[in-house]
Amino acid sequence: MSKLFFITLVFSVNAFASKARVQALANSFHLNDTQRIFSKPIDVISLDNLVAFETGITKATSADDNAEGMIVYSLKENNQIAVAFGHLDESVVDARNLINALSGSTFEMPQNPINIFYTVKDNITSYVFGVFYSNKNDKVALLNETSSGLNFGVEMGKLQINSVVTLKNSVETAAGKKFDGSGYWQTTATYLLDDSTVELTYITANAKMSTVTGAVVTDNESHVKNVIMLGLADSIVKDDNDFFWGAQVISTLINCKINLSAGCDKSFTRTILPVWIGLEAQASDWLTFRGTIKQSFLINISKDDFGYPATAVSGATGAVSNVPTGSNDTVVSTGLGFKFKKITLDGSLSTGTTQILNMTNFLSQLGLTYNF
Repeated sequence: MSKLFFITLVFSVNAFASKARVQALANSFHLNDTQRIFSKPIDVISLDNLVAFETGITKATSADDNAEGMIVYSLKENNQIAVAFGHLDESVVDARNLINALSGSTFEMPQNPINIFYTVKDNITSYVFGVFYSNKNDKVALLNETSSGLNFGVEMGKLQINSVVTLKNSVETAAGKKFDGSGYWQTTATYLLDDSTVELTYITANAKMSTVTGAVVTDNESHVKNVIMLGLADSIVKDDNDFFWGAQVISTLINCKINLSAGCDKSFTRTILPVWIGLEAQASDWLTFRGTIKQSFLINISKDDFGYPATAVSGATGAVSNVPTGSNDTVVSTGLGFKFKKITLDGSLSTGTTQILNMTNFLSQLGLTYNF
C-alpha cells in the first residue's frame, strides 16, 4: 500500500490551489484558491505564477468531476494573465443539468471550454477582466453546443465586487430539441476585515427547452432561479495554521413558468443557514491537514409545489413537499496537502455523504500545482 501511495504522489501532485482543498474546507468563501477565481475573478491578483492540474473525467457531467488545468503568469509588475482549460462553470452546467433531469434529455456539457483572465493592478484599485467560451458543431449528427460569457472583478481597498454574465448557453440535438440557458448573472460584494469576510451574492438564472417540428416551435420547459446568499466567515491564522468558522443564509427560489405536464405557475423555495468550522494545519514542513464540519443551524425550510428532482436541485426530493424543518445534513470533509519544494499535491480523504475513509475515496480527488 505504501508503494502505491508514493507512486500516486509522484504522478499526481498540487498546493494551495485545488478542488480537493476547497472541498475539504467546506467551500468556505474566505478561501483564496485557483478554484475560486471563476466566481471571484478578482482573486487572480493574489495568485503567484503557477501551473495547476486537476484530475477528473473527460466526459464530465458536473462542475466537480471534470479534468482541467490552469496557468497563471505575470506579464509585468502590474499585469497578469490566467488561462484555464476544461473548467465546467456552474453558470453553464447547472441549467443544463436541471433540464436534463426534468425532461430526460441528454443535452451535452460544454466541450473543450477555455477561460482567460487579465488583471490591471495599481496601489488604489485593481481590475480583472475575463471571458469564457466553449463550442462543438457536429454537422452529420446535427449536434451542437455553445457557451460564452464575461467575468469582471474590482478591488477598492477592502471592498471587492465580482460579476459573472453568461452571454450564450445553448444546445441543439438531432431530435429537434433546443436548450437555452442564456442570461445567467451573478454579482458578489465582499468586504474584507482584518480576520473576517462578509459576503453578499445574488444569482439569477434561466433554463429553457423547446422542440422544433417543421416550422412549429413548442416551448416544453421554462424555469427561473434566483438565489441570495449573505454570510460571515472568520479566520484566525497563527503559525501557518488556519482555524476558521462561518455562517451563511441561503435563500433559493425557482419558479416554473412552463411545463407541459404540470402546466406550471408553481415554485420551489428553500431557506437554510449552514454553519461550518474548519482547520487547515501544518503538520510538518511538507504535510498539511485539512478538515471541516458543516451543518444547517436552526433554519432549514423548504417548500416544493412542483416536485423538482433531487439530482439537480439541492434540498428537493422529486416530489411535492412542505418541510418546515429539514432532515440531517451534517457533512465532515477532510484532506491532505503534500509539499515538495515548488510542487504541491492536494488530495481528499473523505467528503460528501459517505464520509468514510477507504480505498475507494482515498485521494480520489487530486490536484497538482507547480509554483514558479
